[in-house]
Amino acid sequence: MTRKAFGGKTVYGARVGILMLDTNFPRAPGDTGNAATWPFPVLYKVVKGATAREVVHEKGGKLRQAFLDAAAELVKEGADGITTTGGFLSVFQKDLAAHVGVPVASSSLLQVPLAQSLLPPGRRVGILTVQGERLGADHLKAIDVDPTVPIVGTEKGTELTCCGQPRNCLSATLKQAPSCWSVTTWHPSRAALHAPSGFRSMMSTRW
Repeated sequence: MTRKAFGGKTVYGARVGILMLDTNFPRAPGDTGNAATWPFPVLYKVVKGATAREVVHEKGGKLRQAFLDAAAELVKEGADGITTTGGFLSVFQKDLAAHVGVPVASSSLLQVPLAQSLLPPGRRVGILTVQGERLGADHLKAIDVDPTVPIVGTEKGTELTCCGQPRNCLSATLKQAPSCWSVTTWHPSRAALHAPSGFRSMMSTRW
């Protein structure tokens, strides 16, 4: 049996490249930005200047090229696929995919159409996000998601939304319950709830 090794990359064995926001808030296991989340090696690249405010409040408008360059660097280093730690980066989905030439999942919101297709008639997916008022039609249309999908923010759940350290994972989980209930109350047809990895990591963390 002949085994061959092929060149062309800098790093081997880490096939997923992750674009990181330029932040320093805690990321519990289960969060995309925590390397312990993954059962295989991954590559990280911090996009300098990509603060939560720039991405969430300003839609990352000034950072488009920075994200394209960082994604290309990850591919050059060895990544065969790209993802990010920011759901609001859906606005860059098509640009990133066209630029790097490998599969790209810029936002967990890409899962919404799949989840919706699994539901029976008359039922809808709801979105739980850290900034409900900031997640708009532009983010959804960029990835072909119905812009009328129910959205609820967790702004009132201060433990998850704040950037303080340390973060109380149990408190963060419990304080999101009202947001989850409000989706069901305001949108009784909702049958599935999509949440960002940061929120899911709070629920999966062992205390």
